Amino acid sequence: MSEHIIYAHPIICNALARLFTAMLKHGYVPQAFGLGVVIPILKDDSGDRAEPDNYRGITLSPIIFKLFEMCLLETFYDYMCTDDLQFGFKAKVGCRNAISVLCSSVDYYTRLGSTVNVAALDISKAFDKLNHAGLWLKLLKRNIQRYFVSVLADWYSKVFICVKWGSSLSEMFKIAAGVRKGVLSSVLFAVYADDIIVNLGLSLVVLVVILLENILVCSCMHTTYCLFLSQLLTSEK
Repeated sequence: MSEHIIYAHPIICNALARLFTAMLKHGYVPQAFGLGVVIPILKDDSGDRAEPDNYRGITLSPIIFKLFEMCLLETFYDYMCTDDLQFGFKAKVGCRNAISVLCSSVDYYTRLGSTVNVAALDISKAFDKLNHAGLWLKLLKRNIQRYFVSVLADWYSKVFICVKWGSSLSEMFKIAAGVRKGVLSSVLFAVYADDIIVNLGLSLVVLVVILLENILVCSCMHTTYCLFLSQLLTSEK
Protein backbone atom coordinates (compact mmCIF):
# COMPACT_ATOMS: atom_id res chain seq x y z
CA MET A 1 0.00 0.00 0.00
CA SER A 2 2.89 2.42 0.62
CA GLU A 3 3.59 2.45 -3.14
CA HIS A 4 0.18 4.04 -3.65
CA ILE A 5 1.40 7.04 -1.66
CA ILE A 6 4.98 7.15 -2.96
CA TYR A 7 3.98 7.09 -6.63
CA ALA A 8 0.77 9.09 -6.33
CA HIS A 9 0.25 12.49 -7.96
CA PRO A 10 1.87 15.31 -5.89
CA ILE A 11 -1.59 16.75 -5.23
CA ILE A 12 -2.08 13.98 -2.66
CA CYS A 13 0.16 15.93 -0.27
CA ASN A 14 -2.28 18.82 -0.26
CA ALA A 15 -5.25 16.50 0.14
CA LEU A 16 -3.68 14.67 3.08
CA ALA A 17 -2.62 17.93 4.73
CA ARG A 18 -6.21 19.20 4.58
CA LEU A 19 -7.52 15.88 5.90
CA PHE A 20 -5.06 15.74 8.83
CA THR A 21 -5.70 19.41 9.72
CA ALA A 22 -9.46 18.80 9.79
CA MET A 23 -9.01 15.73 11.97
CA LEU A 24 -6.97 17.68 14.51
CA LYS A 25 -9.34 20.64 14.41
CA HIS A 26 -12.41 18.51 15.11
CA GLY A 27 -10.76 15.86 17.31
CA TYR A 28 -12.09 13.14 15.05
CA VAL A 29 -10.63 10.27 13.01
CA PRO A 30 -12.42 8.04 10.46
CA GLN A 31 -13.66 4.70 11.74
CA ALA A 32 -11.25 2.89 9.42
CA PHE A 33 -8.27 4.41 11.27
CA GLY A 34 -9.09 2.22 14.25
CA LEU A 35 -9.20 -1.06 12.37
CA GLY A 36 -6.31 -3.49 12.26
CA VAL A 37 -5.41 -7.08 11.45
CA VAL A 38 -3.11 -8.93 13.85
CA ILE A 39 -0.90 -11.71 12.48
CA PRO A 40 0.69 -13.97 15.14
CA ILE A 41 4.38 -14.58 14.43
CA LEU A 42 6.08 -17.57 16.07
CA LYS A 43 9.01 -16.47 18.26
CA ASP A 44 10.78 -19.82 18.76
CA ASP A 45 10.42 -22.61 16.20
CA SER A 46 11.62 -25.14 18.74
CA GLY A 47 9.15 -23.93 21.38
CA ASP A 48 5.58 -24.96 22.11
CA ARG A 49 3.41 -23.86 19.18
CA ALA A 50 0.32 -24.12 21.40
CA GLU A 51 1.72 -21.60 23.91
CA PRO A 52 0.29 -18.07 23.33
CA ASP A 53 3.41 -16.43 24.82
CA ASN A 54 5.46 -18.00 22.04
CA TYR A 55 3.84 -15.67 19.52
CA ARG A 56 4.38 -12.00 18.75
CA GLY A 57 1.46 -10.11 17.25
CA ILE A 58 2.18 -7.95 14.19
CA THR A 59 -0.58 -5.42 13.46
CA LEU A 60 -1.33 -4.43 9.87
CA SER A 61 -2.78 -0.92 9.63
CA PRO A 62 -3.67 1.51 6.82
CA ILE A 63 -0.63 3.42 5.52
CA ILE A 64 -2.45 6.76 5.89
CA PHE A 65 -2.88 5.92 9.57
CA LYS A 66 0.91 5.68 9.90
CA LEU A 67 1.46 8.91 7.96
CA PHE A 68 -0.85 10.74 10.34
CA GLU A 69 1.08 9.34 13.31
CA MET A 70 4.36 10.54 11.79
CA CYS A 71 2.93 14.03 11.42
CA LEU A 72 1.72 14.02 15.03
CA LEU A 73 5.11 12.83 16.28
CA GLU A 74 6.94 15.49 14.28
CA THR A 75 4.60 18.26 15.50
CA PHE A 76 4.31 17.34 19.19
CA TYR A 77 7.59 15.55 19.90
CA ASP A 78 8.89 18.31 22.18
CA TYR A 79 5.97 17.68 24.53
CA MET A 80 6.69 13.95 24.75
CA CYS A 81 10.38 13.88 25.63
CA THR A 82 11.24 11.47 28.44
CA ASP A 83 14.00 10.93 30.96
CA ASP A 84 17.46 9.91 29.74
CA LEU A 85 17.17 6.78 31.91
CA GLN A 86 14.52 5.42 29.55
CA PHE A 87 16.42 3.29 27.05
CA GLY A 88 13.61 1.36 25.37
CA PHE A 89 12.56 2.20 21.80
CA LYS A 90 14.91 5.18 21.51
CA ALA A 91 17.33 5.95 18.72
CA LYS A 92 21.03 5.26 19.38
CA VAL A 93 20.44 3.76 22.84
CA GLY A 94 19.36 0.34 24.04
CA CYS A 95 19.82 -2.41 26.60
CA ARG A 96 23.62 -2.16 26.42
CA ASN A 97 23.48 1.48 27.54
CA ALA A 98 21.02 0.69 30.33
CA ILE A 99 23.16 -2.14 31.70
CA SER A 100 26.24 0.09 31.50
CA VAL A 101 24.54 2.82 33.57
CA LEU A 102 23.36 0.27 36.13
CA CYS A 103 26.75 -1.46 36.47
CA SER A 104 28.59 1.86 36.74
CA SER A 105 26.23 3.05 39.46
CA VAL A 106 26.51 -0.17 41.43
CA ASP A 107 30.30 -0.11 41.13
CA TYR A 108 30.44 3.52 42.31
CA TYR A 109 28.38 2.95 45.45
CA THR A 110 30.01 -0.36 46.39
CA ARG A 111 33.44 1.27 46.19
CA LEU A 112 32.16 3.83 48.69
CA GLY A 113 31.17 1.02 51.05
CA SER A 114 27.45 1.17 50.33
CA THR A 115 24.91 -1.62 50.23
CA VAL A 116 23.19 -1.82 46.86
CA ASN A 117 19.85 -3.58 46.32
CA VAL A 118 18.52 -4.13 42.80
CA ALA A 119 14.98 -5.21 41.85
CA ALA A 120 13.90 -6.10 38.31
CA LEU A 121 10.22 -5.58 37.49
CA ASP A 122 8.79 -7.40 34.47
CA ILE A 123 6.70 -4.96 32.39
CA SER A 124 6.48 -7.10 29.25
CA LYS A 125 2.66 -7.18 29.55
CA ALA A 126 2.29 -3.51 30.51
CA PHE A 127 2.37 -2.34 26.88
CA ASP A 128 -1.01 -3.97 26.27
CA LYS A 129 -2.57 -2.98 29.62
CA LEU A 130 -1.91 0.76 29.67
CA ASN A 131 -4.87 2.77 31.00
CA HIS A 132 -6.07 5.24 28.37
CA ALA A 133 -7.57 7.77 30.78
CA GLY A 134 -4.31 7.83 32.73
CA LEU A 135 -2.35 8.47 29.52
CA TRP A 136 -4.59 11.40 28.52
CA LEU A 137 -4.12 12.93 31.98
CA LYS A 138 -0.33 12.58 31.80
CA LEU A 139 -0.28 14.23 28.37
CA LEU A 140 -2.40 17.14 29.57
CA LYS A 141 -0.07 17.65 32.53
CA ARG A 142 2.69 18.24 29.98
CA ASN A 143 0.69 21.23 28.66
CA ILE A 144 0.26 19.60 25.29
CA GLN A 145 -2.51 21.05 23.12
CA ARG A 146 -5.91 19.67 24.01
CA TYR A 147 -6.85 18.93 20.41
CA PHE A 148 -3.96 16.45 20.25
CA VAL A 149 -5.35 14.57 23.26
CA SER A 150 -8.89 14.82 21.85
CA VAL A 151 -7.94 13.22 18.55
CA LEU A 152 -6.04 10.43 20.35
CA ALA A 153 -9.00 9.78 22.66
CA ASP A 154 -11.38 9.57 19.69
CA TRP A 155 -8.92 7.35 17.83
CA TYR A 156 -8.49 4.92 20.72
CA SER A 157 -12.25 4.69 21.22
CA LYS A 158 -12.48 3.19 17.72
CA VAL A 159 -9.73 0.56 17.94
CA PHE A 160 -11.02 -2.80 16.74
CA ILE A 161 -8.86 -5.67 15.53
CA CYS A 162 -9.20 -9.17 14.20
CA VAL A 163 -6.69 -12.02 14.14
CA LYS A 164 -5.55 -13.62 10.91
CA TRP A 165 -4.53 -17.28 11.15
CA GLY A 166 -3.61 -18.77 7.83
CA SER A 167 -6.40 -17.79 5.47
CA SER A 168 -8.96 -17.33 8.26
CA LEU A 169 -9.99 -14.11 10.00
CA SER A 170 -11.56 -13.88 13.44
CA GLU A 171 -14.42 -11.55 14.27
CA MET A 172 -13.54 -7.94 15.09
CA PHE A 173 -13.18 -7.18 18.81
CA LYS A 174 -12.61 -3.92 20.66
CA ILE A 175 -9.30 -3.02 22.35
CA ALA A 176 -10.03 -1.10 25.56
CA ALA A 177 -6.50 -0.85 26.99
CA GLY A 178 -2.90 -0.64 25.86
CA VAL A 179 -1.22 1.42 23.15
CA ARG A 180 -2.07 0.79 19.53
CA LYS A 181 0.91 -0.67 17.66
CA GLY A 182 2.35 1.98 15.38
CA VAL A 183 4.65 4.98 15.12
CA LEU A 184 3.40 6.65 18.31
CA SER A 185 3.00 3.57 20.50
CA SER A 186 6.49 3.44 22.03
CA VAL A 187 6.57 7.21 22.58
CA LEU A 188 3.19 7.20 24.34
CA PHE A 189 4.22 4.28 26.54
CA ALA A 190 7.45 6.08 27.47
CA VAL A 191 5.42 9.15 28.50
CA TYR A 192 3.14 6.95 30.61
CA ALA A 193 6.07 5.26 32.38
CA ASP A 194 8.16 8.39 32.83
CA ASP A 195 6.57 9.29 36.18
CA ILE A 196 8.18 6.20 37.71
CA ILE A 197 11.63 7.63 37.08
CA VAL A 198 10.64 11.18 38.01
CA ASN A 199 8.96 10.28 41.31
CA LEU A 200 11.45 7.66 42.51
CA GLY A 201 14.31 9.80 41.27
CA LEU A 202 13.42 12.44 43.85
CA SER A 203 15.17 10.15 46.33
CA LEU A 204 18.95 10.52 46.27
CA VAL A 205 19.42 6.82 47.00
CA VAL A 206 17.27 5.37 44.20
CA LEU A 207 18.22 4.83 40.55
CA VAL A 208 15.54 3.71 38.10
CA VAL A 209 16.39 2.37 34.64
CA ILE A 210 13.70 1.41 32.11
CA LEU A 211 14.52 -1.11 29.37
CA LEU A 212 12.25 -2.64 26.74
CA GLU A 213 10.48 -5.11 29.02
CA ASN A 214 11.93 -4.43 32.48
CA ILE A 215 12.24 -1.69 35.06
CA LEU A 216 15.43 -1.89 37.13
CA VAL A 217 15.17 -0.22 40.54
CA CYS A 218 18.53 0.23 42.26
CA SER A 219 18.56 1.36 45.89
CA CYS A 220 21.97 2.63 46.97
CA MET A 221 22.46 3.26 50.69
CA HIS A 222 25.64 5.15 51.59
CA THR A 223 27.74 4.05 54.59
CA THR A 224 27.46 7.42 56.34
CA TYR A 225 23.68 7.21 56.15
CA CYS A 226 23.81 3.63 57.50
CA LEU A 227 25.90 4.77 60.49
CA PHE A 228 23.51 7.65 61.16
CA LEU A 229 20.52 5.31 60.98
CA SER A 230 22.23 2.79 63.25
CA GLN A 231 23.01 5.47 65.85
CA LEU A 232 19.48 6.79 65.64
CA LEU A 233 17.95 3.36 66.20
CA THR A 234 20.37 2.68 69.12
CA SER A 235 19.39 5.92 70.83
CA GLU A 236 15.71 5.00 70.55
CA LYS A 237 16.22 1.84 72.67
